[in-house]
Amino acid sequence: MIKAATSSPTDSEIVERYADMLYRICITHLAAVEPSAVDDACQNVFLKYVKYSPKFKDSTHEKAWFIRCTINECKNICVYRFRRNHIPLSDIENNTNAPEGYKNIRITFYDNNPINLDMVIPENWTLKLDETLRGIGESPCNLVDIYR
Repeated sequence: MIKAATSSPTDSEIVERYADMLYRICITHLAAVEPSAVDDACQNVFLKYVKYSPKFKDSTHEKAWFIRCTINECKNICVYRFRRNHIPLSDIENNTNAPEGYKNIRITFYDNNPINLDMVIPENWTLKLDETLRGIGESPCNLVDIYR
């Protein structure tokens, strides 16, 4: 009797096998940080699999690799988004000098607590402040329109 050679699963079979599990892991790690990053993380894990083509001892080793790789990718996305979008308040408060051709403005939003918004805009721009900004309207939507 001739045994059939065991073939390795194709990329589409791997995606079909692990996509739901990886997506749930990404949701638990990234939903609070940035929901749009969930799809990116899953895609990056499968791209790593295709790029490096790791060979596994068995299916449990393969599953553990996908889980660990997904968790690491989620952590990397969290760190990257934090470092990229994070500006220390001391930098904002101490930056009173606008570059040439720009002006500093401060807008205060009044809801339950006042919120200050500091902006640097070109000098030739003007701001049209809606009534909602001053607390006259009900909805805080469309607070500031910037025009050239």
